[in-house]
Amino acid sequence: MVSGHYANIEENMALAEILPADHFRTISQKVRNTVALTSNEVGVTITMKQPFAKTLRFPVPWDGILYGVARKTELLRQIGTDKEGYFWVTSITCNDWDDCFLLVLESADVLRYRAFYVSADEVRELLEHCLRIPEQCVQES
Repeated sequence: MVSGHYANIEENMALAEILPADHFRTISQKVRNTVALTSNEVGVTITMKQPFAKTLRFPVPWDGILYGVARKTELLRQIGTDKEGYFWVTSITCNDWDDCFLLVLESADVLRYRAFYVSADEVRELLEHCLRIPEQCVQES
């Protein structure tokens, strides 16, 4: 897991190109460490602050953390594969930085990562249109 300061944070990356809603599903906190991922999937953690969480049309846990699974897109494969053909991304985090979110592709090596700024609107679009667990679904009346 990457911690501390991030060097070389990239801009102008569309979240939907890396994590489109139709390639993303949420999972519960209970199963986040036991869900079996295929070789085509990556675990995702989205951390949001209350002001952002309140803009969503579904309930968010009190701590503002949502867990999910993303199927790899072609762009994610390209970004996360080294010269030897090894896919190094072990997890993805998306953290609320107030005016934007920081998306980090993480690896087992703390010095190997890619970080991107993405907009809150893009994160909202992802979360509102992905496949969510039943507890996060709102019944329309």
